[in-house]
Amino acid sequence: MNTLIHVLILHSSQARSDELYGELSNFNDLDVRKPLEPTIDPNEFFRTDHSDVILLDADYLGNGYGLGQAVIEAFPSKSIIILDDNSTMENMKKALRMGISDVLPSSADTETLVESVYRSQVKKLQWQESIKSSKGRVPAGKVSRGKIISFFSTKGGVGTTFLAVNFAVLLRNETQKRVALVDLNLNYGNVALALNLPVRNSINDVVNEIRNIDGDLIESFMVTHESGLKVLASNPDPQLGDFVNGDHIQVILSTLQESFDYIVLDLPSDFLEVIRPVFALTNTLFMVTTPDILALSNVKSALILLREMNFPAARVRLALNRLSRSSMSKSRVERTLDMPVSFTIPEDASGVYASLNIGSPYVGTKKPFKKTGSIEQAVRSFIEEDQSVGSVV
Repeated sequence: MNTLIHVLILHSSQARSDELYGELSNFNDLDVRKPLEPTIDPNEFFRTDHSDVILLDADYLGNGYGLGQAVIEAFPSKSIIILDDNSTMENMKKALRMGISDVLPSSADTETLVESVYRSQVKKLQWQESIKSSKGRVPAGKVSRGKIISFFSTKGGVGTTFLAVNFAVLLRNETQKRVALVDLNLNYGNVALALNLPVRNSINDVVNEIRNIDGDLIESFMVTHESGLKVLASNPDPQLGDFVNGDHIQVILSTLQESFDYIVLDLPSDFLEVIRPVFALTNTLFMVTTPDILALSNVKSALILLREMNFPAARVRLALNRLSRSSMSKSRVERTLDMPVSFTIPEDASGVYASLNIGSPYVGTKKPFKKTGSIEQAVRSFIEEDQSVGSVV
């Protein structure tokens, strides 16, 4: 890195503190310091301290985690890395919820420590740069909250991610408004892959900074598609999904509503506890199904559960994917579910696979595949309805 990073070591073991100081001082872009004696008055100490990253022993002053949380609350510009040889998964989750950047073994090797320091500093600089560059980004006349459009099915493999991705890209293209796409398949999301986007940051990075959250912070962790669509990717490591809870999701989505016109969500194939807040915020819910008995049975059960959750039936739209001459007819699907189909997407396996293989939205591929017109029609119908009523109901 080109910027000098000021690193402070606070360790209960003087020997380990000296070791860390010696190891990290070999790096020219790290300015490493350690106090000569334990910091008894943290408030006074940190008020005059100018460190960027603090390596904090879990046992420092008897409660490193508590001290780390206090520092973050008082000085949000500082990054905290906890050193804990006895860290449990529960402690790690708790630390990340506090806003602590990382939790490492106290005995971690030099390479691991330095990588964590660099990573923490990069996240902070990205956030600061995003804030500088985003001034005036939201139109002055924008007073309404962004509308949330969720794609959901309780049966996997019916094309929920495919439709969410292509709907979001077309919505951006057709309206030229600010559109966000959020992958809430926290363990096995493929939104970024479907758009051939690099996953440098994810929703977990937002959660790590949840105490400092605002629209600029979230956007600093999003990646921009060539269409102008902003994408918040899911975690590349499935285990990290456990660190995200329903409260996080609610805060993230509410914050996105303040700076985006539309937020499109790709939801997991279950009524997981973590996504329960989504339904309270959703303006339009596209229930995705295919024309087969198994999928329809799942959708029927999901509709019953939505009613029990008091989710307004008027907000539900039925999206029928992979309709073909040999499949169940649209009219039979409507009779089975006792609700109209909002739009149908014809079967086109070769076109779908081609778009996925080249990492390009189906609607953006050069060949005019069968589904393209159907998706465009669905998006335009949605836009017309949204504009006619002034809100999605």
